Amino acid sequence: MYSVSALVRAKEKAPLLESVGVRPILGSLSDFDVLEKEAAAHDVTIHTADADDIPAAKALLKGLKKRAKETGKKPLFIHTSGTGVLADDARGEFAYDTVYDDADVKQINGLPDYALHRDVDLAILDASEEINAHIILPSTIYGVATHDLVKKGIAHAHSIQVPALVRASIARMQAGVVGKGLNKWPNVNVAEVAEIYTLVLTCSLSGKLRPSTSAGSYFFGVNGEHDLIDVSRTLGRTLAARGIGQAEPTTFTDEDIKTYFGGSYYLGSNSRAKASRARELGWKPAKTTKDFLESIELEVETILKED
Repeated sequence: MYSVSALVRAKEKAPLLESVGVRPILGSLSDFDVLEKEAAAHDVTIHTADADDIPAAKALLKGLKKRAKETGKKPLFIHTSGTGVLADDARGEFAYDTVYDDADVKQINGLPDYALHRDVDLAILDASEEINAHIILPSTIYGVATHDLVKKGIAHAHSIQVPALVRASIARMQAGVVGKGLNKWPNVNVAEVAEIYTLVLTCSLSGKLRPSTSAGSYFFGVNGEHDLIDVSRTLGRTLAARGIGQAEPTTFTDEDIKTYFGGSYYLGSNSRAKASRARELGWKPAKTTKDFLESIELEVETILKED
């Protein structure tokens, strides 16, 4: 039986974690000594907070290596990256043809070192002789979470990509799209991608999932694919029905991109992936792209109430 600890920044959330049987660790990803110490004290570390914080990742890896040295066993590290590592700079003008398969490690390791998230992924691969690391790469996560941790105010209800698009469109009073919206992205339901973490954890502990190697162990979180123009059109109809703008989305201007997305054309990029390995472990997602597009209405309703 494992005891569970969780890093939490807000002191007021500590008793909430304790109420569900979790030991709170007060700190942030900038508290490197805390990260190192706690990773060194645990058999399993699951990192879901930030795919791009290389100093935090190095602190965790340092602690994991200490754990390996002290126990003589490789600790398990489950890290969250993302299919953004596959992104290009299409700016909504086209879709690329390549579909990456997580069973093809050579294909993934052919990605450039400068790709999004890749510096952290590579640091993990470099530590593979001392730790057992599996990298999970979710795609566009959708669905408003309603589990107990959300109800208690511990976890967030929303993901990132679609809520960012919704909030930008509400702010400009018109649904928007990057370029022509011809780019493609994969998608996955929030509850179903969580099942991958459970599978990787349980199958690692049982021995069903082989330890990682220096080539890496990747799991894409994918069960559908969408064109971004379809997302923006669905959002446009949803907002228009509530008196916000016209149904047909308009192209974000360069100024819009700066204002709402920090100058990033990320929502105009392509990312195409196939999730083979989680299915080999028994993952059976049921939600499809149709469910994803239908979920946008709830995202809009929830965000309008919250904001």
